[in-house]
Amino acid sequence: MFLLLPRDATRVTKPRLALISTMSLFAFVAAHPLSAWLFRRAAWGLFTSPEFLVIAAFLGAASTAVYLISKSLWTPVLLHWTAVLIWITLLGGQALLAGFHHGQPWHQSHQAPTLTVLKP
Repeated sequence: MFLLLPRDATRVTKPRLALISTMSLFAFVAAHPLSAWLFRRAAWGLFTSPEFLVIAAFLGAASTAVYLISKSLWTPVLLHWTAVLIWITLLGGQALLAGFHHGQPWHQSHQAPTLTVLKP
């Protein structure tokens, strides 16, 4: 994703930066279903759900902004993995993914990811 983005955003025009950022965001979001297809086929239902992809898009946009501000690849990597670890350990991601080990589709065994976040 970040290989598409310039290290110094001031060296490109704003329309070009917007185009490059949008392409990068689409690549980031598309990488999630591709990852499910290649490495965890049972998670395909979750990784292609509109709710998950919207959350991934927000995380991708935040990661893009953080990269453009910090000019470092490590800052968005840290942001991404912090978000993933919080989702898995505190917001029900582990239970949501556990259904995939037993072959249960996410919509039959668990609520949508956006609802999992809202549980008290």
